[in-house]
Amino acid sequence: MITPVDASISVVLITITAVQTGAGYQWVDCNDNNNPIPGETNQSFTPTVNGSYAVEVTVGNCTETSICENITTIGITENELLALKLYPNPTLSDLSIETDHEVYEVAIFDVKGALIKTEYMKSFSVKMLARGTYTLMINTDHGIIRKRFVKQ
Repeated sequence: MITPVDASISVVLITITAVQTGAGYQWVDCNDNNNPIPGETNQSFTPTVNGSYAVEVTVGNCTETSICENITTIGITENELLALKLYPNPTLSDLSIETDHEVYEVAIFDVKGALIKTEYMKSFSVKMLARGTYTLMINTDHGIIRKRFVKQ
């Protein structure tokens, strides 16, 4: 029996995720002749530099490569980071973002890098989250800003 391989991807902010679960993954740099990115073998990949990236998905003996995804919004200035406040942190139930920038989307990731929730407002509830540390990827009109918060 041949098992089909789903090489499609999804993108939230700058994190690219292979749709296929329970497979082997190798992220590659499309701008470098699809050479493998060392150590990037998880289902999701968050690049640290702008570029074009794809994933090789392996199920059994079959490997398929996704389309290349261009990531162009990495890199914000220190002043932009300071212009954003996250409060209260730590929090029990609600979280607010204070910034003069327009916020398009807020993605909440757990410590393993899994997307937990997506929000579209500057204030939202995190009451349903388990205790722990989370990362916000805040997509603004000035680029992506990452902030950590603690859910008590």
